[in-house]
Amino acid sequence: SGFQLGLSFTPDEGDGGTASGFTGNNNGDMENVIGAGLNWSGDFDAIGIQLGAVGQFGSAEVSGTEDLSAWQLGSVISFGSVSIAGSYGDLGDSGQAVGSDIDTSFWTAGVAYAQDVWGISATYLDSEVGSNDYTSLVLGADYSLAPGLTPYIEATFFEADEGGTTLDNDGTIVLVGTYLNF
Repeated sequence: SGFQLGLSFTPDEGDGGTASGFTGNNNGDMENVIGAGLNWSGDFDAIGIQLGAVGQFGSAEVSGTEDLSAWQLGSVISFGSVSIAGSYGDLGDSGQAVGSDIDTSFWTAGVAYAQDVWGISATYLDSEVGSNDYTSLVLGADYSLAPGLTPYIEATFFEADEGGTTLDNDGTIVLVGTYLNF
């Protein structure tokens, strides 16, 4: 219960290297990126509440590119075996060409139910980048067979709509696996 705060600074998000050296570049990444996150969690009788907010701000390396300015809000409310979650995020025109009319935003909603050794969940995502729209619905279930051994199944149904073109795409992804914890 209570508050948590996190802060970060990234001099150049595109920097990479190994023991053989640093590979600095100016390839369109963001630099001097400051990130901050704040969350609060608490309980009121049998209701649990979690609230969170994050933001990132930075400078574009290349002139003619919009600076990074992004934020997200999210919450989870739980009561008994049920949890309901949602979030909204906005990147504005971060990383786009200066003067373009391409904004990015997204929202999510989810619900989960856990009882003893099994759980089920459903999560929906809708994101927009300019006139392009991506949606997905994820359904999942897991069952704890033994301490540290939890098989699961997940199905994702997605649709990508490339505004004004025929480059749309949709599909289904099914994952089956096992969590091992030892």
